[in-house]
Amino acid sequence: MQVANKVALVTGSGKGLGKAFAGALLQRGARVCISDVDPKTLQTTYDEYTSQYGRENVCSIPCDVTVESDLKDVFSKTRGELKGLDIVVNNAGIANEAMWDKMVDINLKGVIRGTLLAMDAMKTVNGGKGGVIVNVASMAGILPVAHVPAYSAAKHGVVAYTRSWAKNPESTDNNIRMVSLCPAYAKTDILKMDKGAAHGEVLVEESFDKLGIMSVDTVVEAFLKILDDSDNHGKALSVTKMKGMAYV
Repeated sequence: MQVANKVALVTGSGKGLGKAFAGALLQRGARVCISDVDPKTLQTTYDEYTSQYGRENVCSIPCDVTVESDLKDVFSKTRGELKGLDIVVNNAGIANEAMWDKMVDINLKGVIRGTLLAMDAMKTVNGGKGGVIVNVASMAGILPVAHVPAYSAAKHGVVAYTRSWAKNPESTDNNIRMVSLCPAYAKTDILKMDKGAAHGEVLVEESFDKLGIMSVDTVVEAFLKILDDSDNHGKALSVTKMKGMAYV
């Protein structure tokens, strides 16, 4: 996909992977709406990106993806301020087994809400031009993970949901491509789990040792590969430090 002059929306983009995805899109010439539940972090990122890429290319809208009215507002304002919508990255997520119900609301239901709103905006029957939806899952959405079972269940749901929509003619008939991005561990704040956030500290360390911890740049490379590969509708792209990238 040619990213230059496209309009993108990235949820959970105040910091971490979401911020990096938004930055990569801006660097390639896209206009990007950044969105995050933390307004202070979001403002800092907005100030940074507007100084680099210009205010005309960045908009910033606070959003809690568990609140449907928040998400609807983000989609509406993105289309209004940036004049379209071509790429949606449903990235917002947390990792905390002690709050498993909230985690499922964010990590799975937030992706479902974001996907449906993205499809509605991109459908040619609604005046859209099609586009790409990247749903950020995890290697925990492909493999079972003993220390974060609820997190793994939610991420498995993201992969299955994305694959299932790709089988539906409603996506292909409207020129909408969907892909799951499934990174293993990367150097972001999500690794800094509070006590009780995982079931078994030894299991956490064993998993880190087995899969390794990647740089954010490595995950961004995989994200850009998804945009560049035009024939990957419905697939999941895994990326690990040990084995690199592979569609599954």
